Amino acid sequence: MATSNSSRLEDVAIVIRKVHGGRPGRIVGYSAINNGSYSVDMGDLPAGKYLIQVDPGGSMYMTGERLVDYPGRSGSVRQNWTLSTGRTALPTLQ
Repeated sequence: MATSNSSRLEDVAIVIRKVHGGRPGRIVGYSAINNGSYSVDMGDLPAGKYLIQVDPGGSMYMTGERLVDYPGRSGSVRQNWTLSTGRTALPTLQ
């Protein structure tokens, strides 16, 4: 898909929220998309459930989200997202 001013990746962000009692809590991390990639430094966040969300900002891309079990500092969770202007963003765990 050709990228136009209305569907720019530069406007999209990845937002991380800690999940408490089955509900999303405050934002604990975020990353812009640069050159088609993103990386969120979870730093000293404890192991547990986190909600990963695609925030389309002012772009025409659609939002998406996925609940992940973060293993803590000893590990990481890698995801690829397929973004679209016609359907919800789809994550794939690696």
